[in-house]
Amino acid sequence: MIVGQKFFQHLQLLVIVLFLSWRATFEHSTGTEVGIKCLEKEREALLKFKDELIDEHGRLSSWGSEKYKKDCCKWRGVTCDNQTNHIVELDLCDMALRGNVSISLLEIQHLEYLDLSYNHFEYSKIPQFIGSLGRLQHLYLDGSNFSGEIPHHLGNLSELNSLGLSSFHGSLTSTSLDWLSRLNSLNYLYMRSVNLTMATDWLQTITKLTKLQRLELYSCNLSMVLTPSPFNASNSLSDFRLSGNEFSSSWIFPLVFNLSSSLSYLDLRSNKLQGEIPLSLRNMTSLTGLDLSNNQFTGEEPHLALPSSLSYLYLSDNMFTGTVTQCIGSLSKLEDVDISSNNFEDVITESLFFNLSHLGMLDLSYNQGISFNISSGWNPHFQLTDVFLSRCKVGPHFPIWLRTQKRLEYLDISNAEISDTFPDWFPKSSPKLWALNVSHNNFHGVLPDLSSNFSRFEFTDLSFNHFNGSLPILPPNGSVVDLSSNEFSGSITNLCNETSCYWHFLDLSNNLLSGQLPDCFANLPNLQYLNLAHNNFSGKIPSLNTVSYTRGQENPNSN
Repeated sequence: MIVGQKFFQHLQLLVIVLFLSWRATFEHSTGTEVGIKCLEKEREALLKFKDELIDEHGRLSSWGSEKYKKDCCKWRGVTCDNQTNHIVELDLCDMALRGNVSISLLEIQHLEYLDLSYNHFEYSKIPQFIGSLGRLQHLYLDGSNFSGEIPHHLGNLSELNSLGLSSFHGSLTSTSLDWLSRLNSLNYLYMRSVNLTMATDWLQTITKLTKLQRLELYSCNLSMVLTPSPFNASNSLSDFRLSGNEFSSSWIFPLVFNLSSSLSYLDLRSNKLQGEIPLSLRNMTSLTGLDLSNNQFTGEEPHLALPSSLSYLYLSDNMFTGTVTQCIGSLSKLEDVDISSNNFEDVITESLFFNLSHLGMLDLSYNQGISFNISSGWNPHFQLTDVFLSRCKVGPHFPIWLRTQKRLEYLDISNAEISDTFPDWFPKSSPKLWALNVSHNNFHGVLPDLSSNFSRFEFTDLSFNHFNGSLPILPPNGSVVDLSSNEFSGSITNLCNETSCYWHFLDLSNNLLSGQLPDCFANLPNLQYLNLAHNNFSGKIPSLNTVSYTRGQENPNSN
């Protein structure tokens, strides 16, 4: 029995010795200690990378700190593989970094994800060595103030799945996009304000990217090109966005139709497209989103070209005519609709919305030929979050049907010919509201309390009405408050109770307010604009040292 115990003890000792020997060998070969994932070679590469950056805000303070000095896998923005311990992700998005992108990144040979977007690299060129990070699958260099020619070496990243490149005012350029055609795995391509004036091969390049699903080329000065024949369509392309390129309608739609038969989203806003929407668009039965806003389209019957599959429709800032009912009444899947700033004419009744049970956003504003005639007992089948009816004839009464809209977040019924009191029920029925614009109407009477029913209330514009009585209790978490050009009277000393306000803009001008100005505006740390002009205040002007723009009453009798 004693012999057996001794044998077991010797066996335990042997196991411990072997484990210690293995641990020493492992630490020597990997450069790490047990419990520390970071590989020493990659840790040193990151520290060299940091040394060439300017980190004024200390966003990389965890890099090399005493707490995580050895384990770079715990540094901010760094992700390591759980199995190999290699660094696989470096996410430094929006950290206000400046300086130089160090070539030491090449030491991190297993890097799959690199995001340097929204920093400030002071118009330096994109480093060519990034094209040697052969395992990269995701590369984002958006909005980081790079400039010059995009290095064609990026075409060596054969495993790249997504690429984001954008610049300010066209500081990034590419005279040819042929290098993109080598990115056979590319699924998502995003370029914004990249000057592609000379890249006449952009369309031919796109057709070679057979796995491309989402393409966004915003404001890239793309040239008009002839559709190649035969045309090899990319069957995988589902999201196609070419806004801000000044295209004309004579060739862009045939290009779109040929490029993919399975598009789900098409964005051609802010171009110079003219004429009517081609009827062949209706054959794109997989299309769920269409944005043709800010162009020069015309036509009385745009609905004839709109596929019934649409959930998101944006036609604002064009020259469409006809009726709203014709345009959207039969599109039963619509969730967001913006047909503002056109020439539609219609009398809106409940029948328009008979098939629109999924609506979440409705914008009919700036169509002065639209008026509403909806019964007070109407109970819509939808729940809207955003309603924009500015310059439509909504009045004379406040729209009672809004009482049913419990998800309402933004309401704009400005300049809508409403002559009514503001309903007491509204603040209670819309607890999620954060923006309200009822300006330029004929509201009168006392305003109900807007301060206690909303969790956030960032924008309030009640100007150019006839609200009266004492100044209402204002929402303290608002950013913009405009109560100008009304008939509010009395003192504004209650503002001194709101020292925790987040107001940036406060306009109380052109009212009947009176009394001495309270000495508390300096205690509102975010206030940048204050207008108290054309009231009946008296006394000394208080300290306004935190306000960047101020207008006050020019009263010769003030002390």
